[in-house]
Amino acid sequence: MRFLLLLTVALLLTCIMETDAEAKPEDLAERFRERSDCSGMSDGTSCGDTGVCQNGLCMGAGS
Repeated sequence: MRFLLLLTVALLLTCIMETDAEAKPEDLAERFRERSDCSGMSDGTSCGDTGVCQNGLCMGAGS
């Protein structure tokens, strides 16, 4: 009985870890889009959460 319980918990943890690992690349891609979305804006313009446009890139966004 304990073996089945441990096996079930292990499988659930594995599924949760895989789901979390799959979500991270999307988060990074979204963060990159935020950082690079300064096309047409002049340098010094605010962008993202706390970023500033420099040479067409949003520097410091999300930090």
